[in-house]
Amino acid sequence: DATNKHGQEKKKNTQKQADEPKKDIADNSLATDKQIKAIYALLKNKNYSEESLKNYINTAYNKDSVAALTKQEASNVIQILNETAKEG
Repeated sequence: DATNKHGQEKKKNTQKQADEPKKDIADNSLATDKQIKAIYALLKNKNYSEESLKNYINTAYNKDSVAALTKQEASNVIQILNETAKEG
C-alpha cells in the first residue's frame, strides 16, 4: 500500500508539471481554422478588402497574415469586426 500511495503522489506531481507548459503553449498557439474562416466571413459581410485586413494585422500585431495570428489575436480581430458590424 505504501508504495502504491507514493506512486500516486508522484503521478500527480508529474501531471501538474506537464499541465503548466501546455497552458503557455495554448496561449501562443496559432489561430484555428474556424477563427480564420470567421474573420474572412465577417470581412466579406462588411465589404472590407483583404488588403485592409492585412494592413490592420500588420499595424496592430506586426504580422503579415491572418494565419500568423495567435488564437487570442484572432479572437480580438473577430471581436473588433463584430463591433464594427453593429455600427454598420
